[in-house]
Amino acid sequence: LQEGLERNLTQLKIVYQNPVHYLDVSWYWSKQGLPGVISSGFYMVTNAIMLCDEVTLYGFWPFPINERGAKVSFHYYFAPIFIGPAAGLESVYDMGKEFMMIRKL
Repeated sequence: LQEGLERNLTQLKIVYQNPVHYLDVSWYWSKQGLPGVISSGFYMVTNAIMLCDEVTLYGFWPFPINERGAKVSFHYYFAPIFIGPAAGLESVYDMGKEFMMIRKL
């Protein structure tokens, strides 16, 4: 992928899975009120926001129904409601807090 970017004469660099970048992104979000470990999905959303003028997310919805009351048949994770400590589930990250942070954007 990096070679393709360079062939197209862009200055962009691939940073996904760079542990220093991941820690920097996690640190940034912790300062914004999202403590703990961020999910890989939230990390990729952050990268998309940094690189793109417009970002559309699909499947990053932790509720069993959408805003119009229709059943949601897809989920980012196995449970149909907030994932993480708030739901009483063991998880290294809290999808509910991540979701609410994205909604603030």
